[in-house]
Amino acid sequence: MWREKTVHRETRVLQTLVFINSVVWRALFDKQADALGRSTENDDEYMITDNEPSILKYIAAPKEMSSFSPGAFLAGIVEAIVECCRCPARVTSHLVPAEGMPLKTVILVKFDGPVMEREKRLDAAK
Repeated sequence: MWREKTVHRETRVLQTLVFINSVVWRALFDKQADALGRSTENDDEYMITDNEPSILKYIAAPKEMSSFSPGAFLAGIVEAIVECCRCPARVTSHLVPAEGMPLKTVILVKFDGPVMEREKRLDAAK
């Protein structure tokens, strides 16, 4: 936010996610995340997709650590930002290999109930 010279902090869910998807990803990884989407099943879930996260190119998990998710670092970054923007959420990372994209990672952001209630109130006030 300092780098972008913004005076206020985003507190709306979509604006916060767009900020992460574009500004934060570009500052950290020199590119925008590949996709930002909303779950069709749950209104409180959003996904940030990176087809080739540069940070994962240098992490290899041993086979005995099958539950280790190298993308957890990315999820931690996202969780810290949404928390600072007053949008607490449970953030998890999922490796979803696709043809030609073996490191494709989806960051799943599931916002807390009070956050979604606040969003509904703010949308109704418009």
